This record gives sequence, structure tokens and C-alpha cells, in this order.
Amino acid sequence: MAAWENSGNRAALIDGPDIWEVIRMVHEAPGNGERRMEEVAEAVDLPLSQVALAVDFYASNPDAIDRRIETDEREAERTRMLLERRERLLSS
Repeated sequence: MAAWENSGNRAALIDGPDIWEVIRMVHEAPGNGERRMEEVAEAVDLPLSQVALAVDFYASNPDAIDRRIETDEREAERTRMLLERRERLLSS
């Protein structure tokens, strides 16, 4: 586990999103290679160099970043389920 992950700190770009958020967008972006990074840079209005920095950080810490993405996805699914239950209760 990366030291920054245990310290309670977040891996984030200066004045930008967390690294895991950028990496999730890169995973989902169309194209390949540099084009994927360009797509993300345009989508979130970041310099390409910042997206490249996030990709480089990911290359050094893939397990920690992947865990953070998985945690976010689990929480999003949990939230969707709770909202669906709420809707069913209120609509019956």
C-alpha cells in the first residue's frame, strides 16, 4: 500500500480532481494512447501535462488507485440501490 494512501492524504492534481478520478476518465475515454489523455484534458479543462502527470502517478501506484476507483463504484451502486428503495416506498 502506498505511503500516501495510509497517511490520510489524497493524491490529487493541484487545483484539480483526484488522481483516481482522472484515471477513471482515462479508462473510459475513446481512442488510445495520447488521444485518450487529450479527450480527458478537454473534457475537464485540464492541461494535457496534468493528465499525463496523473497517468504517470497511476503507473507507479496502480493497485492503490484501482482500489479507490472500485470503492467509489461500490458506493455509487449502494447509493443507487438506496434511492431505488426510497422511490419504491414513496410510489406505493
